[in-house]
Amino acid sequence: RSFVGEDAPWRAMAGDLLVPVLSDWGAKAGYAVFVDHDSDWIFGVDFSAAGDFRAAVAKVIAGFGNSAVPPFVVFYGNDVMTIGVR
Repeated sequence: RSFVGEDAPWRAMAGDLLVPVLSDWGAKAGYAVFVDHDSDWIFGVDFSAAGDFRAAVAKVIAGFGNSAVPPFVVFYGNDVMTIGVR
């Protein structure tokens, strides 16, 4: 799903927690977001991305790739996303 105008870009601020941000984005995009792990990650810098929800999530997750325990997301065909760790 792609959003334009005031709904885009996808945004997070330095200091925001990843799980609530992705949960908010998911709700905006019509996805149910489930958390498979009790960890959370903190944005170290401001983030924004245009385009669809999945593309924005992919960019965010790539940015956390060097974390001690990087986050991992799975998308399902019924507009469900899980976030956890490998």
